[in-house]
Amino acid sequence: MNKIPDDIPSVAELVTKGIELNNTSMNQKEKAIAIGYGEGKVSNLSMIKKGKSKLPLGKVPVFSKVLELDPVLLLASALKEKLSDDPEAWALVRSALNRTYSEREGKFLEALKNVEKRTGKTVPMNDASIAALESFIEKELLL
Repeated sequence: MNKIPDDIPSVAELVTKGIELNNTSMNQKEKAIAIGYGEGKVSNLSMIKKGKSKLPLGKVPVFSKVLELDPVLLLASALKEKLSDDPEAWALVRSALNRTYSEREGKFLEALKNVEKRTGKTVPMNDASIAALESFIEKELLL
């Protein structure tokens, strides 16, 4: 499963979603200030939302946090826009980003590696073991 879809939403679409649907305890002006746009620059967020300004790559982490967006997806969308004139470079970036995983997923993989290291055995990743793992997660971990 690819984390970065072929039809990735634009930065404007993602930011609009973040402003309108996520972190509803804050209004757009409060979100702009939390992102780091001072009182006189809150319109910068609106310009990005409308697609009239590009999202600075250095702002991806704070945008993701404040707007409750997937940082990898937001970064990918911003990079796709920056690489719009170089589809080969975008394909390379997309391929690399699809190999990343979240902190939570990383902890799961770390647990798997720890078990394999302790036991000296490798967990096979076939249909039967995947089904058993899914069953274990549902029955033992989702209490």
